[in-house]
Amino acid sequence: MVSAEQQASVHDNVKPFSVLQTLLLATEGIEGFLRELAMATTDLIDESMSCGITTEDQGVPLTVASSDDRASALDDAQYRLDEGPCLHAMRAAEVVDLAEIGAAARWPAFLAEARRQGLRSSLSLP
Repeated sequence: MVSAEQQASVHDNVKPFSVLQTLLLATEGIEGFLRELAMATTDLIDESMSCGITTEDQGVPLTVASSDDRASALDDAQYRLDEGPCLHAMRAAEVVDLAEIGAAARWPAFLAEARRQGLRSSLSLP
């Protein structure tokens, strides 16, 4: 017999895939899908989070989707300074996990701006 706790766990694990399937079927075009994906990501994980999706066009980084203005502002800072975890993840194809921005030292100009904007942690995926 499956306990209520096990059922809840299964539901929690399936929900992200259900949301993703709905987005894939319901949104028109890649831009709409990415915008909805960025917003759904924060809803599924933690509403206090922000999400931005960065790509490059002819070597120039650009944000193709953001969950909010905070994500856009942090992406803009990285592009302006040409440094930061998202750019590194994209360019080096490496995961960048900054669990505590206050303890990080790499990308000093970006981190100073990120701290001013209140960023506490960051996860960047290639």
